[in-house]
Amino acid sequence: MRNSAERPRDSVQDVKDRLYPLTPVTKFLEWLLERLPRKRVAVRLVPKDNVAELDGNAGEYKAITKNPSFFVALQPEFAQGGWFYLEAALVRHTGDREASIFGNGGSKKDGDFEIPIPSNLRGTVREVFFLPTPVVELFWAPMRAPGFFSQSSLLVHRISAAESFLRRAHRVVLTLLSMRGSRGEARHGLTWRGAAVNLHEAYIKTARLQIQRYRGHDYAEFIARHDAIKPSELDAMAASLRAAEAQPLISLIMHVRDAQPCLQPSLFSEMLGSIRSQSYRQWELVLRMDKSAPAECRQMLEDAQREDSRIVVIEADDQSSAAAGLNASLQRIKGDFFAVVGQQDLLPKHALLWMAGAIQSRPDAVVVYADHDCMDAKGHRYAPHFKPDWNPDFFTAFDYMDNLRLWHTVAVRRLGGFRLGFDGAECYDLTLRCIAECRHEQILHIPRVLYHRRDLDGTDASSPASMHEPQGGDAGLRALSDHFRGLGATVIAGAMPGIYRVRHPIPAPTPLVSIIVPTRDKVEILKACVESVQHGSDYAAWEVLIVDNGSLEPQTLAWFEQVQQDARIRVIPYPGPFNYSAINNFAVQHAQGEVVVLLNNDIEVVSRDWLTEMVGHALRREVGAVGAKLLYPNGMVQHAGVALGIGGVAGHVHRYLGGTEPGYYFRAIATQNYSVVTAACLAVRKSVYEEVGGLDVVNLKVAFNDVDFCLKLLKAGYRNVFTPHALLYHHESLSRGHDDTPEKKAIFEQEFGYMKTFWGKIADPAYNPNLSLEFEDFSLRRF
Repeated sequence: MRNSAERPRDSVQDVKDRLYPLTPVTKFLEWLLERLPRKRVAVRLVPKDNVAELDGNAGEYKAITKNPSFFVALQPEFAQGGWFYLEAALVRHTGDREASIFGNGGSKKDGDFEIPIPSNLRGTVREVFFLPTPVVELFWAPMRAPGFFSQSSLLVHRISAAESFLRRAHRVVLTLLSMRGSRGEARHGLTWRGAAVNLHEAYIKTARLQIQRYRGHDYAEFIARHDAIKPSELDAMAASLRAAEAQPLISLIMHVRDAQPCLQPSLFSEMLGSIRSQSYRQWELVLRMDKSAPAECRQMLEDAQREDSRIVVIEADDQSSAAAGLNASLQRIKGDFFAVVGQQDLLPKHALLWMAGAIQSRPDAVVVYADHDCMDAKGHRYAPHFKPDWNPDFFTAFDYMDNLRLWHTVAVRRLGGFRLGFDGAECYDLTLRCIAECRHEQILHIPRVLYHRRDLDGTDASSPASMHEPQGGDAGLRALSDHFRGLGATVIAGAMPGIYRVRHPIPAPTPLVSIIVPTRDKVEILKACVESVQHGSDYAAWEVLIVDNGSLEPQTLAWFEQVQQDARIRVIPYPGPFNYSAINNFAVQHAQGEVVVLLNNDIEVVSRDWLTEMVGHALRREVGAVGAKLLYPNGMVQHAGVALGIGGVAGHVHRYLGGTEPGYYFRAIATQNYSVVTAACLAVRKSVYEEVGGLDVVNLKVAFNDVDFCLKLLKAGYRNVFTPHALLYHHESLSRGHDDTPEKKAIFEQEFGYMKTFWGKIADPAYNPNLSLEFEDFSLRRF
């Protein structure tokens, strides 16, 4: 079989080798369509002055402005117009995915035109387009943002009307089926009737819909599709709860005062109404009312208390602390579980029904929390916070639970209730004390929005600062320090107010760390990596094992001799074909360290304490793999954790985010647990590596071996940690596409299939089922 170097870059096979694989059924349909009459059209692109050509032969470019484009040489087939089919691999390193073909026609009817060209997450383009007659000028725009990108040659065929119809009809029908139940505005006017009248217009709308998903989902549409519950479903849930032997009583505690933002009687009335209309009836509301509460609100409470015996009003001392007031309310409640709710926030009608159902499924639960969103004064919902299941390391970096959060009443009373002196973080402190006394299985998460948090003062309701009083950050720091007291860990402020960093201890004498770097030639890249470890690390007890997989270049072999003058660095040969898993397993056998670090040869150290940070986590007995935060050389995120299911198996979250940006609810700047971290820079105890059998040398020689390894660690009872405080550059080429050979493509497809077969579909506890498996930016799942 010929390799890619023997094929012209613009050959049909070269382009197709770089496209994302089709499913077996779609692959067969594609084969049938390609049997129809068609003609290849040569495409020659000439960069305009807003595109810098880095390597034209490899298709590597840099966009200088936000609208980079190429002149398309006007072949006779293009000038004559008609139906065409485009295939291309387009890798954009900015997160932008808005490609298009544009130009102008020679008639008044067909003047300037622009054709949207969508792609999938992996940058594969497969698109039908129509050019008017005649075409005077034609351009290709790969994206709408400055930055690096790479692209294959554009593989274009002039196709028959039959092929055009079949391809367009296929996508329009699939899109319409996937959008059943969507509102009209979410469809962008796409309807069955419209598709029957004008198929091509419908097809263009599907392209725009696909591009629109990259810009962020419509939360209002998400609410209509996934958040609403039919009355019949509510009735069925309520009947199921009533049939159970025990129905938990849920107490809600509220402090009513004229605070900032000022208490608005109309919004307070809505809050009362939202509680009184709950589908689940086993609740009580204990209201602690200051003398500062507006008279209109006091009257509402008096009326509500007379009308509903489940409502209890307590006159409060205006001078008492928040914790003292909460404890006074805690003594009055009768519920099995209780929550603290805001005086102007809202609960959806089904909130307590879901909570009670979760409690019945796990009667020994201690803490139960749900997702929430924000709401402005006009009732507009936005900024949903779809949280992970119980995530211990994330919780000790940020109080992500927020509202709605239930505590087991007996457990809290046993702990002495809320502690004085932690105002602004009293709920965080209480939860930290609860989790210290219970098992992880007793902490439940409901992945549904069950609380609407009012944003009335114009601040960002999703920021940590708005989740606490002004003193809450310091109180949270003290609460967290108490949580780790006696464990040797120290707690300091994190990258933003309300975010914390926990530094775990490293024993004396300092354990040896074996850093494993596989390589084959590419000495300049390897040299930068090793020297950054030598001179850019504050951790002293390390050795570097350079695993040479058949280097031949004289300069590489000479450098091997030179670098081994440092007694901490060894070069060990691994002959034979490339097998990433086998190379690392081989090196681990030669490693003398208690901790091993798998490190790609194109990694470069940024933060001096990277190794100290990773080793501190890796030495924790409950931790398996530890992953670092990796940046592209342009400062954008390459790795900040991996979510299962994205792209079919797993995908890097927050890819192409700015390196210092907080990300989705601060998940790019906070230590947390992910199911998977990348092996490009991964720390793990040697004993744990060997316990789970290392990397899979048989089924996963190249790809997904780190995903498989991390899943084996989870299965063995460990949890994996991502830390943003270990910061390194990953020189994974920003200006080079994936120039896959047929052999590499076959290996990828085999390993992709193995992962799907062996592990199946796994719900990722560190992610959320309401989030996208198409994109890596924590956007909402597809409608």
